Amino acid sequence: MTTLTPSSPSSGGPRLVILVVDDSPALRLCVVQMLGKIFEAPTVLEAGDGEQALALLRRQGPGPGLVITDLGMPTMDGLQLLGVLRRTPGWAQLPVLLISGDGFDPAAPPGREDPFFRTLDKPFGLPELRAKLAELLPPP
Repeated sequence: MTTLTPSSPSSGGPRLVILVVDDSPALRLCVVQMLGKIFEAPTVLEAGDGEQALALLRRQGPGPGLVITDLGMPTMDGLQLLGVLRRTPGWAQLPVLLISGDGFDPAAPPGREDPFFRTLDKPFGLPELRAKLAELLPPP
């Protein structure tokens, strides 16, 4: 799968497509607003849980260049979503940022061997989000 990189809308080049998955509409809105400050005109898709995210991915075709997902959600949580992505051809190397309000065990963070996966504790601000995304995505 090809990761789309940010570009100017006027350049006609590919734009970054980002899937934001969280059961809180307020947090999704906050993340989308921050993404607009980090990337020039990203295309952002939203889902309320992992199952909705998978349905969107299946309909989307080539898929996004990045998934930002909450850990704790009803129906299918962020780790379950990550597991499905990693087992699915074409999505196995999709960059995923998992966010959580409960924190992660520093001794055994999930996905520590996965180069396409990072975690981020809530609350976070623009600098923290920008730094994590810089670790996951190639420079434009």
